[in-house]
Amino acid sequence: TQEELEELSLLNSSLISTYLFTISDIIFYDSTVNSINYILNKQRDERLIGEVEAIEAGYLEVISKIILVNVDISRYSHLYKKNINDKKERLLKPEVDITIGDEFQVLTYFFIYIGFLGAYEVNNIQDISIDASKELSLMLSQLDAINMRFYADYLAYISIVESIQLVLDKNKNKNNKERKVNPDIPAIQSAICYFLSRVILANIAFTRYDELYKKYGKTQYNSLLQPSIAINVGNIFGVIGCIYILMGFMERYERNITGPVFGI
Repeated sequence: TQEELEELSLLNSSLISTYLFTISDIIFYDSTVNSINYILNKQRDERLIGEVEAIEAGYLEVISKIILVNVDISRYSHLYKKNINDKKERLLKPEVDITIGDEFQVLTYFFIYIGFLGAYEVNNIQDISIDASKELSLMLSQLDAINMRFYADYLAYISIVESIQLVLDKNKNKNNKERKVNPDIPAIQSAICYFLSRVILANIAFTRYDELYKKYGKTQYNSLLQPSIAINVGNIFGVIGCIYILMGFMERYERNITGPVFGI
């Protein structure tokens, strides 16, 4: 049917978003490794490569989330038109929360991207850094957070594939009430992993800013801390967005809403 074709088109866009985000995570991981190598070896080229890769990762993250927000809005618009006559708009609360969450994610990665750009420009003017041992500890924690995001990416992929399977099997299973797959479960697990990784990354960003402020906050280099502030703002939006997304998927699961999952 036309509705199923539209659902498959949106799920295909969700897959593209997930692929882009996974690629950005790979680049971000390599960026972190290069930053660690710089801390250990003090070779400027490794730092520059790491900063450029961070910018590239941030750009892909923004594009990925813009695609996902478009999916969310299209899905919500379709469901709203479908349910408005039956006065069932209240049933769209999960979709509203997920859409709000993904909109926060766009803001998250926009500010982080701006922060990465600013950090690159700042380090070309003045090399500002914190104690090497503390920096190394933060970077190792960042690798842990990115590894968690890889697992979240995998769970998001599983949820989307199961959603596609639900749409394709819809006609085959009209007389079969048993639900063979439940994309809500990997979607919730993925949302939890994204939330935890964002909390870790936010803690890293705020800790690093605190150390930078102690060192440069009362010097002529105070203005060079602006990129770190932008990254902190992005992380705040990120935590809020993750909470909304997790709430949306939990509401879907609790209401036992059957059908494909969008917005992951």
